[in-house]
Amino acid sequence: KDQNIYYISLKIFSETAPKQMAGLLRKASQQKSRGIILDLRRNPGGVLDPTTIDIAQLFLEKGSLVVSTKDKNQKIVHAYHTRKDPVFQNNIPIFILIDNFTASASEILAGCLRYYSEQNNSKHKLMVLLVGTESFGKGSVQEVIPISNGCALKMTTMLYYLPGDVSIQAKGIKPDFLVKPKTIPEDEIKWVRELYGKESSLRNHITASEVAGLPKKTKKQAKLKQEVKEKTKEEIAKNWEERHRKAIGQDTQIQACINMINMLAIAKQLNPKLVATRKTAVSFLKKHYLTDEEVALEQVK
Repeated sequence: KDQNIYYISLKIFSETAPKQMAGLLRKASQQKSRGIILDLRRNPGGVLDPTTIDIAQLFLEKGSLVVSTKDKNQKIVHAYHTRKDPVFQNNIPIFILIDNFTASASEILAGCLRYYSEQNNSKHKLMVLLVGTESFGKGSVQEVIPISNGCALKMTTMLYYLPGDVSIQAKGIKPDFLVKPKTIPEDEIKWVRELYGKESSLRNHITASEVAGLPKKTKKQAKLKQEVKEKTKEEIAKNWEERHRKAIGQDTQIQACINMINMLAIAKQLNPKLVATRKTAVSFLKKHYLTDEEVALEQVK
């Protein structure tokens, strides 16, 4: 809050996502936010049309091409354009977080927004920068074809193409700033420590009690175990927001975005020309902010 930066985490492209995002973008604009972090990490995609198109049109001018599909002969089968005027109409920088699990619709959104930010020829100047690691590279379209006996065949029939006629299939999207995760979330570490490499983690394993020939658990014991399990679920749900808030605060990739947003804000105050466009902003940040790119070294003799 003290940074005046909005963080939006989008885990899947659901039907309610566009409306929720529109509300958050309006608040960010009203508060004259320094920047917005849109987290698309571990987002496997979802519904392309209308959800992905509806989210893209929150940022893009009406009629903008979001993505097209082509068949094996490179013939355009479908072209998806925005249908409304944008909600977000200012130059607040948007930092989009991506990783190797960012796939399909989330790759389309990230790549599309960066493309229009690079063009810099619209009425409102989008400033979109990608941070994190290379995305998944899911640029193919599958169709389910019914066949006999209640079965179906899932076949790849087309490929997605971003504006600028760019395919992401098996290539993914490279971020502007390579920032690798430095820590593993506590929940994942706990899961690995408790379950990985243990016989007891396997379903229907032979228990130690069974080996010892002890009697099976009574209905009363089973009921007690179930009550404890349900109580644990309630506690987990209750503490989820608190744990999620803590995880965001400790996330090094999010911290990198915050630092870069603050650097851009300072540059805007002191010398706006340095960061007037996406190209100059990327150049400025690459020069002054150390990411996980290989550092050039020269031996002095």
